[in-house]
Amino acid sequence: MAALRNPVGGCPWDLEQDFSSIRHYTIEEAYEVSDAIERGDMGDLREELGDLLLQPIYHAQMAQEAGHFDIGDVIYGITEKLIRRHPHVFGEQAARDAEMAKGRWEAIKVEERAAKAARKGETTPSILDDVPNVLPALARAEKLTKRAAKVGFDWPDFAAVKAKVEEELAEVAEAQASGNQAATHEEIGDLLFAIANLARKAGVDAEGALRDANFKFTRRFHYVEERCREDGIEPKDAGLERLDGYWNEIRAADKQPGTVSIRSAEPNDVGSIFHVRTSVTENVLTVTQLAGFGITKASITEMILSAPCAWVAVDAEKVVGFSMIDVDEASLFAAFVLPSYEGKGLGRKLVQAAEDALFARHQVAWLKTGKTTRAAGFYRHLGWGNETDVDGTEIRLEKSRP
Repeated sequence: MAALRNPVGGCPWDLEQDFSSIRHYTIEEAYEVSDAIERGDMGDLREELGDLLLQPIYHAQMAQEAGHFDIGDVIYGITEKLIRRHPHVFGEQAARDAEMAKGRWEAIKVEERAAKAARKGETTPSILDDVPNVLPALARAEKLTKRAAKVGFDWPDFAAVKAKVEEELAEVAEAQASGNQAATHEEIGDLLFAIANLARKAGVDAEGALRDANFKFTRRFHYVEERCREDGIEPKDAGLERLDGYWNEIRAADKQPGTVSIRSAEPNDVGSIFHVRTSVTENVLTVTQLAGFGITKASITEMILSAPCAWVAVDAEKVVGFSMIDVDEASLFAAFVLPSYEGKGLGRKLVQAAEDALFARHQVAWLKTGKTTRAAGFYRHLGWGNETDVDGTEIRLEKSRP
């Protein structure tokens, strides 16, 4: 980084940057680390942690150039903080359990906030002082109310917060009826804040709950789009009544877990298998493009007839996913599920069926997948590894018999 920032021979772009211009990259990289963790993609996590690690190095280099501190000071600071906050590990105090350790940690943080305020000349520090303004709004609301609760400023129970949510909702309706947009803006903010508090009282991470709801909406809307394709109509031309009908189908299916079964594929499943493959949202391939790779209905039929080489996931007689192997080559050929069925564990079950057949005949199996696709992370999460690069865009993964 020192070389990149060197006025003689350094990178012009890096030389132009300052703390403000790169701070959004720091936030962005942290989110990408979180995304890799949620996807269980250890390869991406390794890469994203490196990208995130670059950020403190970058900021420390600029601070060193300005005479403030360097990366050694940063590392010393966090090392000293960890030692100070863990007297039960590095000192003579003992902690009987995790709760006691957490309580001691919080007490030390209170002392640190007071010391930081004193250094700044502030004689009355607030317990809210170090809640970052740049946190996602729901996460910050939850943290603010949690801090306030530490000094007794809190609702007595869940029912009391629920009543507050209902009160705020009524005030939103009143503001909306008045036609005052500024008041509506304010009241909706109060409502969201109250909901974040409700989540805290229920022991729910509000930010995580909303993220899961976003994923559920996306999965269900994918189903609506699939149904439109099946009926040969564009979503924009379907009309609300029809779209709502499709939506209610997937809602009803979600409320009936365990209805999807895995079975060996049959020749009359070929059309459905092709539909699944051409409906995936990642690495979409048309029928023509698939044929260019030698994947046709005839070739799939041949694979099915050489059983056990293909399996399908079936929901109410509808094929919603499939997996295939080339048993002679010890290769997992493909595994896909419809977008509306992602996140239900079907992919794992389909791969397991394929693995059982492969490991019945082979000690080691392999597969190829896109280097930067979600599928790569999915397979790594299932224990596929020994990664080798194929052509810069694809990788080969292997797995040994358990």
